[in-house]
Amino acid sequence: DDIWLHARGASGSHCVLKGATMHSMAEIRRAAEIAAWYSGAKHSGMVPVIYTPRKYVRRDRKAVGSVIVDREKVIMVHPRQD
Repeated sequence: DDIWLHARGASGSHCVLKGATMHSMAEIRRAAEIAAWYSGAKHSGMVPVIYTPRKYVRRDRKAVGSVIVDREKVIMVHPRQD
């Protein structure tokens, strides 16, 4: 029951929220703010962050460091570190 997150359209690390469900919106929002902070879009006002259950993410064998994401949702957040 892990949630995978990544800032859409920006470089940055792929993040995993351990033990959360898709209904844990407060936890997802906080994890999305952190994912946005550690992305190339951290100086933007609002950053779109995609999230989906971990089981819908798989490696893209054609591009190193890329993944294929199914059933993603988007949340708009302000990048925040603390």
